[in-house]
Amino acid sequence: MTERGFFHPDRGYWQITGWPPVAIVESWPDGWREVAVRPQGSYVFDPGTDTWLPADPVITHEEVDAERARRIDLGAEFTLSDGMVIAITGRQQDQTVLLGSSIAAQSLAVSGETNPVMVYRDRDNQIRNLTPLQMIELYTKGLTWITTIMQVSWAMKDGTGPYSAGIPSDYTDDSHWPDPA
Repeated sequence: MTERGFFHPDRGYWQITGWPPVAIVESWPDGWREVAVRPQGSYVFDPGTDTWLPADPVITHEEVDAERARRIDLGAEFTLSDGMVIAITGRQQDQTVLLGSSIAAQSLAVSGETNPVMVYRDRDNQIRNLTPLQMIELYTKGLTWITTIMQVSWAMKDGTGPYSAGIPSDYTDDSHWPDPA
């Protein structure tokens, strides 16, 4: 038996096998019409053109989490207030190193140290000699950037703020994610 598709403006699409008895067809409301059977996969029916269109893919929270992690792991370049540009990665071990260095930098800054006594190897394997205040600034900018990335991912998944319509289909586009501070 052959599958058949039907559409009614108020009742939407339905599909049956074969042709129904005349009594059933006569009970259908006025305005129904036979249309192409829904193709395999995810499609939505466009009654204006009587065609099936590919449905927007449903993006999962896990995909947003993966994009967030990818961006954090990749890192970014940060410009310090003195103009120095430093590239960092946001992998967990790098976050730990920056946190420890910022704690040490706070102690050094409180004791009055102003020389570049802190050594940091950046994302590009460049050795940086930083003052305690530069290290604190680098950590603060990196932490702010990571926190903002996390907040964007939460808004996408929760459907809040600019993402009240849900996760956008182009969620990996740079326009949705923050630039480094």
